[in-house]
Amino acid sequence: SAIRKAILAPEGYLLGAVDSSQIECRVLHYLAGGPDEPVIQKFRNNEDPYVDLATKFYGEQIYKPKEGDPRYDEMTAKRGLGKQGRLMLGYGGAGPKFKETAKNGTYGPSVDIPLEDANKFVALYRSDTTSVCAPNTGYWAQCNRMLARLAGGDPIQWGPLYVKDHRIYLPNGCPLIYDTLEFHIPNDAEKLHLREFEWKGFWRLKTRQGWKTMWGSKLTQNICEAVSRVIISQAMIRLKYLGYRTLNWPYDELLLLIPDDDEPERHKEICLREMRREVDWLPGLPLDAEMIIAERYSK
Repeated sequence: SAIRKAILAPEGYLLGAVDSSQIECRVLHYLAGGPDEPVIQKFRNNEDPYVDLATKFYGEQIYKPKEGDPRYDEMTAKRGLGKQGRLMLGYGGAGPKFKETAKNGTYGPSVDIPLEDANKFVALYRSDTTSVCAPNTGYWAQCNRMLARLAGGDPIQWGPLYVKDHRIYLPNGCPLIYDTLEFHIPNDAEKLHLREFEWKGFWRLKTRQGWKTMWGSKLTQNICEAVSRVIISQAMIRLKYLGYRTLNWPYDELLLLIPDDDEPERHKEICLREMRREVDWLPGLPLDAEMIIAERYSK
């Protein structure tokens, strides 16, 4: 928002906003399919990861238009829907939420699509993205099975994660804690407020807001957000040792204090290098970042 631009660098410094590009999407597809997964290959080859879904949905070649293109507005909106699908649906989003998000213009221009089309886009994503969504072998299915392991099964090393005693240990040793996770079988009164497929029982987790249902795609979201946080935090620590102070850490972005020494490009190169550095516990994961250096907090 415009409030960001009210934040001004102190005398002798500039503000550097360095943003990790599509980090959760990259982490999700890497965990689901490894370094050779098709979407990971697109990121590695600097191909547009959003146009393939939009192309299949609209039945025509969608591309990222340049200024002056006679179809600029149309293509921007259609590509934006593909971007929304790629970045949003990996966590199990359904048609109604997809429709609402498209109308809000969260990932591009506002697109008001019928619920039927939103459902079709969700179905397309799930059939196209098998490494994540395949019923028995996709990452959602793995996470769904891992809920039972979390609730009391034997410890297991799971890719870069270690699962033991209601905890998922991240590569930096910090755990995601699921102490209250349980499989709940509802009584007849509870069934009145549940969907029929939940009547035989479901996983749930007690939080400060009460009981929350847990399922494979929700655990996927927990893991991807946490792993992404570790990647950014390790980059932040490396930048600290290089002399850059972190002022704020909003989500997948670092706000850094940059010396105003007439060498902004050198500082930018250093910061982007560390944000793009491959992590040794996810070998082959391509990372990327963008950065703006200015007197005010800009993006």
